[in-house]
Amino acid sequence: MRKTMSAGLLILVLAGVCFWSLQRPEADTGQAEPLGIVSEQDDNISVKDTEKRIQLSSKVRKEGGEKEYQFLQDCLTYARFSVILNRQAKDPQSLLNNPEKINELPVRQRLNFRERIDLVKRMKLQCESWNETISPKDAAVLMYDAALESGRRGDLRASACFVMAPWATPPENSPEAKAFENLYHLNARQLANNAIKAGSWPAALAAYNSTREQHGVRTLIGYSQEEQYQLARLLQMGTADPDLAASLSYESARLGAGLNAGVIIRSDEWARKMFNGAFGGKAMTDDDIRENCGN
Repeated sequence: MRKTMSAGLLILVLAGVCFWSLQRPEADTGQAEPLGIVSEQDDNISVKDTEKRIQLSSKVRKEGGEKEYQFLQDCLTYARFSVILNRQAKDPQSLLNNPEKINELPVRQRLNFRERIDLVKRMKLQCESWNETISPKDAAVLMYDAALESGRRGDLRASACFVMAPWATPPENSPEAKAFENLYHLNARQLANNAIKAGSWPAALAAYNSTREQHGVRTLIGYSQEEQYQLARLLQMGTADPDLAASLSYESARLGAGLNAGVIIRSDEWARKMFNGAFGGKAMTDDDIRENCGN
């Protein structure tokens, strides 16, 4: 039987919680290598809180079966959009009550809106019973746990979503925030690297976009300037969108200005090999670009 969501993530020990952590290696100038797994206890997570999370995990396994991550994502999406759609149903001017307005939306927004309508209809029975038993805060905690565990098992979309960190996070400066920041810092980089090596454009985009952040947990991913240049060059090769290509060209030049010629040559070669190898020389699709992890 497939490992449960709590394995590796929600391990209750007598003194507290042990998150399996993925330690960043010493910086190098080549392709990032797989990171080593170490064990690190966080005293800010209480045994009581951990017991509650394990109970909630059992609820997820019961409701979600073998697809805990997708079930959680669907129910978080349901919780958000069912409220929005109920509100729109009462407004004669809303998109929901004016199909012609939906057709006028840009393609990505139109597809996203229709997908959300379908999900709310499809997941109503399952998610209403689930959402009645859990707070949004607890659901977000489980969402990150599930994304991390699923990403470790090879789910490329879950890996990309963990790196994006699109769900609610603990209040700033709280003990929970410290624990979450530690969890993200120790795992996001490896999840991104492994998914990129497996040819995931959403993961490559998530990793690159994290390097552009000025505030928040995503600043902790920890890529060097050389690695940021490599990501920008890889994405530049993989996009057919002229606006994105122009932006990446500018960023590649900006990042490359601080690197020596040898590093530039080596990094360009890395990007070419990665694009032609892991990504099969194929450009990113619209679905790759618009991955929003249910938000």
